[in-house]
Amino acid sequence: MGTTEFDAGSCDVLDATLNTVLHVTPDPAVTSAYVPGNDLANSNSGYHYWIFNPHGGYNRRILLSHYVTGSGYPVGTPANLRCSYLKLSQMQSFPIPLDVPLNIRVRTLINGVYGEFGPACKLLRPTPGCPASQLTTIANPVISCGATGLSRSGTIWANNESSATNYQFEFSRPGYLRRITSPTRSQSLNFYTYPLLNNTCYNVRVRVSFDDGNTYCPFGPYCTITLGTASCDFGEMPPAPDDHDYSDFVITDTEIKLWPNPNDGTLVNIALRGFDIPDDGLAHITVLDGVGRQVHQSTLALASDRNTGLLALPNDLAPGIYMVEVQVGGQRITDRLVLQR
Repeated sequence: MGTTEFDAGSCDVLDATLNTVLHVTPDPAVTSAYVPGNDLANSNSGYHYWIFNPHGGYNRRILLSHYVTGSGYPVGTPANLRCSYLKLSQMQSFPIPLDVPLNIRVRTLINGVYGEFGPACKLLRPTPGCPASQLTTIANPVISCGATGLSRSGTIWANNESSATNYQFEFSRPGYLRRITSPTRSQSLNFYTYPLLNNTCYNVRVRVSFDDGNTYCPFGPYCTITLGTASCDFGEMPPAPDDHDYSDFVITDTEIKLWPNPNDGTLVNIALRGFDIPDDGLAHITVLDGVGRQVHQSTLALASDRNTGLLALPNDLAPGIYMVEVQVGGQRITDRLVLQR
């Protein structure tokens, strides 16, 4: 066993969130291996973090080097110490699961040579209290609950719920019901299919997820928004349970499917559901590696009748886990892709 370890404040953290920052006690040999301006040398020294369930089921390693540093470090931290900080939100692929007791260990990487992993500490990310969110009522960044004079090019905002991974917005009025999921607390109003109408009022509710959309907290209270000017006299629609028959309404949620997955690194089929496809039919694709670095970017023409497309991957991508981010208009969704050559 090695001697590299986490600071006392980063060991046995049992109330972690995605904003939690783990800090390694700096190793002088790693610190001194930093060479200003030498990307090759700096990529060969840093810290290798290992987060795992000792009983199986979750096993994640992430390397932060002087070249690809951590985040969450204090302002003014010298460049040769930044890789000793790991913010949990950096792990966009295969993120820390909720309510699973984990162990964390770390080892050095010095000039391309790994040391031994040091002693283990405990880590737990508990399910946060489940808030009933809603559109903002304060100017943070803009009052959205009760907003009037909006346009289809505008954006509404929900309350900021710490560590939330998904925000689901429900728009409703008599004869219309639509749900759209966003990875952020903002939602644009420029729907291309089943669009919102000008000079019309809508009730909007919001609910959040902390586990990438697998489960959701309850919807919060209704807020009314108005596109243009209108008299809102229809009141609140009754809450719609998940098993409701929506045959009288329009309901859409965003979803992405990548296949084959795992993939051999050549071609990836992409299918989208619930997206407002613009007239040009274009989707913007960004591929990120396991530490969040962009490794590929392209524009994909979607088949208009099926909202599908075929993504050609670069030939030099190494086997591993990647995140494929698809943006269509103002909507964005991400899914994990495993490459096995």
